[in-house]
Amino acid sequence: KPMQSSDFIQSMNEKEHPVILVEGIRALPEVDRPVVIACGVWLARTFPHAIFRTGNADGTDTAFAKGIGQVDSTRLQYVLPYTGHKKKNIAPGASFCAMTEMSESVEEQAVQAAVSASPGCASLMNNRMRIPSLAAKARYLMRDTVKVIGSLDHGLAPADAGLFFVNSVDPMKGGTGHTMRVCGLFGVTVVTQDQWRQWLE
Repeated sequence: KPMQSSDFIQSMNEKEHPVILVEGIRALPEVDRPVVIACGVWLARTFPHAIFRTGNADGTDTAFAKGIGQVDSTRLQYVLPYTGHKKKNIAPGASFCAMTEMSESVEEQAVQAAVSASPGCASLMNNRMRIPSLAAKARYLMRDTVKVIGSLDHGLAPADAGLFFVNSVDPMKGGTGHTMRVCGLFGVTVVTQDQWRQWLE
């Protein structure tokens, strides 16, 4: 059954500092951009103690961040594939860390979780050390994984929930689908636009 906003609010309010992922497809239709920004505003106002974590990709990520930033950009937390990734998109006062700064143990955890969630990426992960072009690709998938599982070395608590804007034809494709599968693996609540749109009405 669809998650009601009241249930979501209650479950997040039970945590001192809930970590909510906000992200989705890069090819966000222009017509949908205002509703994603509005959802960011709603989230930041509804959960004044929450941390909002994103991957800083174009499209949905930047739209959500824009809405949250209109309320309080210091509660935005970016997990980047590498240092300096789309630096100009990072909201003033937000915190960020990059996969290239992660310890080997965090990287190893990310690889294991990524392969469990998306078995198709196993060869990419296994060959990333030998083939530079794969290393870059692997970092994006590891970033999407660390957004969910967190990294205690970097003060990143595991995520509590994720709000996503997905491709309506194929919601599980690409990095967004991978992130949602990692959420499923670790029992993190996933809410897509079919549900959260109704919360804003």
